[in-house]
Amino acid sequence: MAPLALIPQLTEWWQGLDTIGQVFVGIGGIAGFVTVILLVLTVFGLDHGGIADSLDVDTEIHGDGSLFSLRSVTAFFLGFGWTGYLVYKHSGNILFACLAGFVVGTIFMLIVFWIGKSLMKLQSDGTIDYNQAIGSTGTVYVTIPGNRQSSGQAQVSFKQRHEVINAVTDAQESLSAGTNIRVKERLANNLFLVEPL
Repeated sequence: MAPLALIPQLTEWWQGLDTIGQVFVGIGGIAGFVTVILLVLTVFGLDHGGIADSLDVDTEIHGDGSLFSLRSVTAFFLGFGWTGYLVYKHSGNILFACLAGFVVGTIFMLIVFWIGKSLMKLQSDGTIDYNQAIGSTGTVYVTIPGNRQSSGQAQVSFKQRHEVINAVTDAQESLSAGTNIRVKERLANNLFLVEPL
C-alpha cells in the first residue's frame, strides 16, 4: 500500500477522535516526530557542532546529561501522549488517562536521562593540558642527563592519567631510570624541568 493511500484513512481516524483523544495523540505525535529527528541527527553525528548548533538549537537546558534535556523532555511527552490516549480510549476517564500518561512519561524521561548519563561516562577528552603536570611526581623512564645537557623521559601522574613527558634537569648528576622526580616547570609543549625527590 502506497504511503499516500494511508492519508485518507489517517484523516478519517483523526476525525473520529474526540477533542481529548486528539490532544493526547497530538502530544504523542509531535513528541514522536521530534524524537525521530533527534535520532537521525545523532546517527549522522549532527546533534553537536552540526545542524543543531547552526540552527541555534539548545539540546540541553541544564548542560549535558541533564534530566531536563530536550531528549528527556521529548521522551516524557512521547510516553505521556500515547499512554494517555490508549488509557483514555479504553477507559474514557480523563483523570486516569492523565495520571497514567504522567507515570509512563516520567519513566520514559528517567530512562533517557539514565542512558544519557551512561553514555556521557563513556566519553573522554583526548586533549592533554600539560600545564596540569606542574607539581606532579613520577619516576624517570629514560635517563635524564644533568645540567640540561639533553632530555630524557619521565612518567608522571596527573588528573588521573599517566603520561610520559620529555624532561631536563638542573641537577649536577644524571637522573637514572627509576629515580623519583617532581615536575617544576613547563619549558615547551611536552618538555619539563624536573628535580629529584
